[in-house]
Amino acid sequence: DSEEALRLGEGRGEKLNGNNGSRALLARSSLAAHYLAQQRHDVALPLVEEAYVESLEIHGPEQANTLKIAANLALSLRDVDLGRAIELAELAVNGLNSVPESDAIMLVGLEYNLLTMLGQANRIDEAKARISDLYGRAEKLLGASHPLTQSIWESEGNLALASGDLDRGVAILELALAKRIEELGPEH
Repeated sequence: DSEEALRLGEGRGEKLNGNNGSRALLARSSLAAHYLAQQRHDVALPLVEEAYVESLEIHGPEQANTLKIAANLALSLRDVDLGRAIELAELAVNGLNSVPESDAIMLVGLEYNLLTMLGQANRIDEAKARISDLYGRAEKLLGASHPLTQSIWESEGNLALASGDLDRGVAILELALAKRIEELGPEH
């Protein structure tokens, strides 16, 4: 299976290049991303932590791969150390925004993750300050009906509610719900 192949690749990378080799780092990062996709953050966390430390040593803190690993580490930490998770997510978003070849869609996803962490930490004003721009970029890149765009829109409604703007929050969430029912049906 894919997990076994990723583990085999990690082992081969370490044998060929030593624990700090680029191939081992890539294999470890891929295996950690596999676990993150399965929501197995407890298994992913030590792998991502190791990959981040190794990438810092090999590539430095401003290199795109290091920043992507920082974003994965932030996701792994969000339920363990939210403050550090936010710091890493901000580092990744700010750093990758400075890298010209960064994938714009990936950046929208990373910034959405950051906004959800800010909301989780009750840093509502910071999240609200960024969300309208993020929604505009997502709508332009992905379209209004894309699941990520819709999730950002729903988050805007939730942030409005959290800040006490009940009328705006309810209005946004009613529209978002109607859109989801239209696209996915009422039983989804």
